[in-house]
Amino acid sequence: MEVSGRVLIDRRWPRSKARALVKLLALQPARSLHRDQVIEALWPHLDAEAGENQLHKNIHYLRQALHEHGGAPLVRLEGPLVLLDNHAQIDAACFAEKARTALGPPASPPDAAPLEEALALYAGALLPEDQYEPWCDRPRAELADLAQRLRLAAAAARERHGDFEGAAQHYERVVADDRAREEAHRGLMRAYAALGQRDRALRQYDACAAALVDEVGALPSRETAQLAARIRRAHTARDLDQIPPPEIRHVTTNDGTRIASHVIGAGRPLVVVPNIPWNDIEREWHMREYRDWFLKLSRGRTLVRFDLPIQGRSDRRPERASVDTWVSDIDALASGLGLPQFDLLSGISSGAVAVAYAATHPDRVRRLVLWEPWVRGVDLVWAEPMKLAQPANDGPWDELCRWASHTTLGWRHPEVAEAMSEVIRGSSSTEIVASLWGWYTNVDLMPALARLTMPALVLHGSEATLVHEETLRHIASQLPNGQFRIIPGAEQLPIVGDVDAIVRAIHDFLDMPEPHADRDAPAGSLNRAGITHV
Repeated sequence: MEVSGRVLIDRRWPRSKARALVKLLALQPARSLHRDQVIEALWPHLDAEAGENQLHKNIHYLRQALHEHGGAPLVRLEGPLVLLDNHAQIDAACFAEKARTALGPPASPPDAAPLEEALALYAGALLPEDQYEPWCDRPRAELADLAQRLRLAAAAARERHGDFEGAAQHYERVVADDRAREEAHRGLMRAYAALGQRDRALRQYDACAAALVDEVGALPSRETAQLAARIRRAHTARDLDQIPPPEIRHVTTNDGTRIASHVIGAGRPLVVVPNIPWNDIEREWHMREYRDWFLKLSRGRTLVRFDLPIQGRSDRRPERASVDTWVSDIDALASGLGLPQFDLLSGISSGAVAVAYAATHPDRVRRLVLWEPWVRGVDLVWAEPMKLAQPANDGPWDELCRWASHTTLGWRHPEVAEAMSEVIRGSSSTEIVASLWGWYTNVDLMPALARLTMPALVLHGSEATLVHEETLRHIASQLPNGQFRIIPGAEQLPIVGDVDAIVRAIHDFLDMPEPHADRDAPAGSLNRAGITHV
C-alpha cells in the first residue's frame, strides 16, 4: 500500500489480517462486502461476537497506520457494509481495465503495442502469499486468464507483422502457464515453421498431444493435426498457407528505374546487398533453403532484401550497370524506405558494391558484414569460366546456370543446386551476364577498405572455395575496425551447411555494444507505409 508514492504497508507489516481485509475488499467489484461475509472469509472459526471484535480491531490498525503518515481512512463501516475508499487506486483493477481496452471489440484485430503495454502491468499470479485463501481463487484465475488472452492476441499481432520470433515468445509463455492451451501450441508450430525450425514445430505438436492427454484426456483437434501434417510435407513457403510471400514494393530512382524490395521481421534494419548478376527476391522466397536462411537472419531485426536493376523483379537495365550507379540505387532504396542508418550484409559477388556503398555513405552504415567477399575481379577463383555466358543462345545459358549453381553450392547438394539453377535462369539472362564481364574483371575496391571506419566482419566458411582464405584475411586486415572469422562446417552459400552457426556469428557481431561514444544514437527505423510483412 502506497500513499503519495511512499510505501506504508507491505508484506512485512505484522498485521496480516488487516492486510487481508484491504485485499479482500479491493478484489470486490463494488469494493464492499457485508460484514458477515468479511468475518466468514477472514475469521471463519470465530463466533459472531468475536469476529465482530476482530473486524473493528483491524480497521483500527489500518486507520492508525495511515493516520501516522497523514493518510485518510481507507476502510470504514457503513451500516452492515464494510467499504474500501473509492479513491484508492488498485493495480489489479488498472491492469484489468487497460487489458480490456487493448483487446477491444472482437471484430477489430488489435495491434501488439497496446497489448504489450497492458501485459507490462501484469506482475504474475495475484497475491501469491495468499495462495490458499479461497476468497482469492476466483480473481486470481480471472486476471491470469486475462493475461493469457493478452499474450495470445499479442502473438497473433506479431504473426500478422511477420515477427515470428516475437510471436513465439508470447506463445511460449502461454504454454508455460497452461500446458493444455491448444491454440498456443498451434501458434508455436506456425512460428517455428516460419522461422525454418521444422523439427521444432513437429516436436511442439508432440508436446501438445502429450499435454492434452495428461490434462484433459483428449487428442489434438483436427485443425492442429492438419497443421502438423502440412508442416511434415512442407518443402516451400507456399506449402504453409500461414506464411504468405512478402509483398514486393518498388522504389523509383531519379532516372526512373524501379528497384524491387521486400521486408521481413521487425527490429534494427539489416539491408542485404544481392549477389551479382543473379538474384530474384521472389523466386528465392519460394526455395525452401533461401526462405529458411532469410527467416533465421530476420530474427529480432528488420531484414530488407532487394534486386539490383539488372536482375529479378527490378527493371533490368544493364546499360547503366556500374558500381557508382548501384551505390546510388542503394541510397535511393534506403531513402525510399526511410532508413537513416542500418547494418549492411553482402555475399560473395556483392562484396565490392557493399564496400563502395559503405565508403561513400559511412554515416548510414552502422555495421558491415561481408560473407565470402571479393572486392576485385582477380580474386574470384571462378571468374574465367564465366566466359560461358558470352555466346547468346539458350544452350550455353542453361549450361552456365547449372554450372554456376553446382559450383557455388559444391557438388554435395544436387537437389538444392537444381532448384537454385532455376532461380538463376529466371533472374537474369545471357545478355546481361555477358554485358557484366568487364565489370567482373576490372572492379577493384581494395583501396576503399581503408576508409571504412565502422565495425566490419569478414566471414569465411571452412568448406568454401571460391575466394581463397588468404585473400579474405587480407581484406579483413585492411579494414581499420575489421574482424575475420572462420565458420567451421559452413559452405560457399549460407543456405546450406551449418546455417545456424552463420546466423549466430552475424547476430552476435551486430548485437555487440557500440564501441564509440555514440552508442545511444537512435537506430534506423523503417518507414512501413505500404509494406506488408511476412
